[in-house]
Amino acid sequence: MVLKRIIALVLVLCVLVAGALYVYQKDKADQSYMLQMYSQVEPLQQQIDELERQKKALQQEYEKKKRDPGTIQLLVRELSSDVFDKVYPIMRTHGVTGVLGVSLASRPLRFGNRGMTAEQYNRLLLDGWGTCLIYDGKSFDGYYSEIERYMSSLELAMPTAIYFPNGYDGTLEQALLERGITTVIVNAADGHTNTVTEFGPIWVTGAMPWNYTGVTGDLDLLAVTEGGNLTFTLSTSDILDQFDSKSFTEMMDKWYVLTTDTENTPYSTPAPKNTSKSGDEKANIEPLLVVASYEAARAAHETAYQTGLQLDWELQTKLDELNRQTAALTAQIQDIYAVTNANRDNSLLKSILGR
Repeated sequence: MVLKRIIALVLVLCVLVAGALYVYQKDKADQSYMLQMYSQVEPLQQQIDELERQKKALQQEYEKKKRDPGTIQLLVRELSSDVFDKVYPIMRTHGVTGVLGVSLASRPLRFGNRGMTAEQYNRLLLDGWGTCLIYDGKSFDGYYSEIERYMSSLELAMPTAIYFPNGYDGTLEQALLERGITTVIVNAADGHTNTVTEFGPIWVTGAMPWNYTGVTGDLDLLAVTEGGNLTFTLSTSDILDQFDSKSFTEMMDKWYVLTTDTENTPYSTPAPKNTSKSGDEKANIEPLLVVASYEAARAAHETAYQTGLQLDWELQTKLDELNRQTAALTAQIQDIYAVTNANRDNSLLKSILGR
């Protein structure tokens, strides 16, 4: 009886010793193979990390390359002598030009008893100001014919842009194209957000009063984040967008910052207007915003759109190659895991069985 107990005790001890030996051998094998696996996997993982860094850098690089430019215009809705006497000097000081609106109610040299003189109107044109029709007729054909006759009598060219204050539904597209009009401006409240441009035979872009709530934030979006085009309207008598010398000067200070130098942020104090830069420095300046004619603005945005498509293709091609390399390295790591685990299990089994 005592012998049986001794034998049982010995068997239990053997089992415990075998278990401890198995655990020891397994831990030893695990450590050995983990070190071996780590030495093989680490260089591959470093390569994967580098590829991920390259992908992130590529995306940031291409995002900067394909940024849509921010373009703006100031559309003067009334050809009043006040525009020349009050608005023009402020804009000239800030180095920007505007767009003269031509309508039945407000034509060159004809705006009640406060209309611009021929000398004033021509001076603005010579100084780089553009022109834009403002639709205020009941019949487009009659409206356009009357404006055309009047402009022809003054030997002035017809504008190629038109502003529809009361909305535009597209039904006049063919009539506009036949007359060489390729840009339509509508109020943002009519469904065309101020920073969105639509392309087609006719470019449709939005307009807002120069002094609307939120104008500063939208300028910053145009300049830094979203790009796009925005027309500001201004009048000398309509309370909606009426000229105010102090506020308008502050707005032109903002324009000056955004249209002169990328070294200034959208929230910077305007640089002195007499600051001089060398030729090389000027050549390297890329303004955050550009005061552009409608023709130039459209060309810039269409070019940016086409360039963006090409850059997207280039970026995706490069990302696909980096992803292919990443997938190949990941497959190598998975193979190392599988082989290492299989070798470890076989080695452990042999050690237990005594080879």
